[in-house]
Amino acid sequence: MKKIPVIFVLILLAASGVFLYAQRCKVWACNDEIKYSAPTPSPSKIKSPLQNPPALPESEAGYSIPDLNKTIKFPVFNYHHLGPMPENADINRRVFTVTPELFEEHLKYFRDNGYQVVLVDELIKYFKIGKSLPEKAVAITFDDGYLEHYQNAFPLLKKYNVKATFFIPTGWVGTSTRGDMMSWAQIKEMSDAGMIIGSHAMTHPNLMNLSDEDLKKELEESKKIIEGRIGKVCDLLAYPGGNHDARVIEAVANAGYKGALSVYKIIQQAPRYIYSIRRFHADDNMSSIVDKLVDY
Repeated sequence: MKKIPVIFVLILLAASGVFLYAQRCKVWACNDEIKYSAPTPSPSKIKSPLQNPPALPESEAGYSIPDLNKTIKFPVFNYHHLGPMPENADINRRVFTVTPELFEEHLKYFRDNGYQVVLVDELIKYFKIGKSLPEKAVAITFDDGYLEHYQNAFPLLKKYNVKATFFIPTGWVGTSTRGDMMSWAQIKEMSDAGMIIGSHAMTHPNLMNLSDEDLKKELEESKKIIEGRIGKVCDLLAYPGGNHDARVIEAVANAGYKGALSVYKIIQQAPRYIYSIRRFHADDNMSSIVDKLVDY
């Protein structure tokens, strides 16, 4: 008779364990969904009309919005320093530097091999409304707002009739924070020429380490400053250092950005990653471009 209560207790403990395991699995599944899926901003927090796009024109009514998990190839090349390689450059500087001569070789390679350089906006349109991308489409982005972008990249982009997206840390504009930076006049000139200007936050912090208040300020203020300076909507963000998590993604969406870019070593994209679009660094070697375009 004394064994019955013990058996009963064991049954209760086993049942409790199953319940707790099931609950934990739900939490894991939820966290995974938050981490990787594009969040839906709270209506009260929406800052930009682009979060509620107008009805599509009749000519676009035939577009088919892709499934969230549908994967496509869309290479996004990312550049930082674009100038002569310093003689005493360490490994970090070498990785993040492309000479103007090699950048022109990149542009020639795209042109001569049938690749069509488009803006990241075209990928966003595909995600949101199903607008088809051109065949063999690629995109070019620049981070940090270096003066070299205006002096060396901008003339070559115009020469080859190519548009690119420049992500600017607004607090670095016109300074010598990490070398000479572009001025607002130069940034606006590029914008007027068809280049897209996106945010790289204000002070280039690791957004994951900020308080909710500071995170909100970095995202919203940088957006506001850029829009005031160029007279256009700023609705793309590149995470400084590529650092982001579920909380940061939610804050980015609520600040009014329609998409955000990180850094990965792959060229596959999917609608569910609209707030973590993949990019990879181009370095001072043709293989950093060519190797990513095999079979594409």
